[in-house]
Amino acid sequence: SVSINGSAPESISNFAPSVPSGYTISPSNPRIRLTSSGELETDELGPEDSGTYTFSSPDLGGATLSIGVNVLGIAHVISISGPQTVPSGSSVDISVVPGGTPDFTYQWFRNGMAIPGETGSTLSIRNIRTTDIGLYSCTVSNSRGSANSSSTAISVTSSVSINGSAPESISNFAPSVPSGYTISPSNPRIRLTSSGELETDELGPEDSGTYTFSSPDLGGATLSIGVNVLGIAHVISISGPQTVPSGSSVDISVVPGGTPDFTYQWFRNGMAIPGETGSTLSIRNIRTTDIGLYSCT
Repeated sequence: SVSINGSAPESISNFAPSVPSGYTISPSNPRIRLTSSGELETDELGPEDSGTYTFSSPDLGGATLSIGVNVLGIAHVISISGPQTVPSGSSVDISVVPGGTPDFTYQWFRNGMAIPGETGSTLSIRNIRTTDIGLYSCTVSNSRGSANSSSTAISVTSSVSINGSAPESISNFAPSVPSGYTISPSNPRIRLTSSGELETDELGPEDSGTYTFSSPDLGGATLSIGVNVLGIAHVISISGPQTVPSGSSVDISVVPGGTPDFTYQWFRNGMAIPGETGSTLSIRNIRTTDIGLYSCT
């Protein structure tokens, strides 16, 4: 057997005895020859030329030379995992299937930058973060050369709670991109800067929702964020005034607004009523001393 680096013509002298009548090859392959002087010659070959070839000559009677030819194929990428969208904190695996002649070596890239230590056929990302969105690719190499895979997009979904009473910023929220990010749906009070910093102006409950950020630098990879604006507690309404006979019962209720969970404290004539900490104040067997102004914080 013989291994051939098929990227260029090769010749191996003194491979077989010299024969005046020359050699014939079976099966026929015009790119592989055994000359009458016994020199094995090959043109540029591909993996499809690998196989067993038998050489014979009338000068050798029934004696033959059978050679297993192994053409060393240059590394190439057959496939890479397709795009994925995953929630932050979860895990994702990206695999590449190489072609050519082993042994292969691998180097994974995110957004064009080599990922240190990621040198296997599968890239495993555990506890994925919003900064991990982007385009992933792999370079596969062997002794004959190397090839780059196509890029696959990894998108991430996440959520963030914002105290909208003042501007906020969260650094290192996403990867830096020269071309910047666009937001959908549009909201001028929420921005993701080209350096990956999430910035918000003063927000209200109406700004809560899901926003998707994208950049031409990241191909089809996106970052979708569920924004929850923490609204300050406020009172929407309280029961109206009532006139009731002594000995009867009365309920006074308050309807809150803002972000739960709410706590309550009821007051009568400006003084806290001990133990009355629910959304409804119930007075049973009302007395003449219970008249007054009731309110809730």
